[in-house]
Amino acid sequence: ACSAVLAAEYLNKNGKDIKKIGFVGCGPISTGILQIFRLMEWDIKEILLFDIDAKRAENFVKDNNIPETIASSV
Repeated sequence: ACSAVLAAEYLNKNGKDIKKIGFVGCGPISTGILQIFRLMEWDIKEILLFDIDAKRAENFVKDNNIPETIASSV
């Protein structure tokens, strides 16, 4: 999880602002990545989610306190 955030920090030219971030799979690794982005105080405007199990994606939104206005399912 840390390596994903470190790579984003290195590659993103807009500081800690992200227009969109996507997670393929809404399990513990994605949860960890999102938690680290939050701990590092990144500003994420929109979160795109995909999981084969739609209920898992719904739970990811609820469990991680993601406002419905920034979460969307692909």
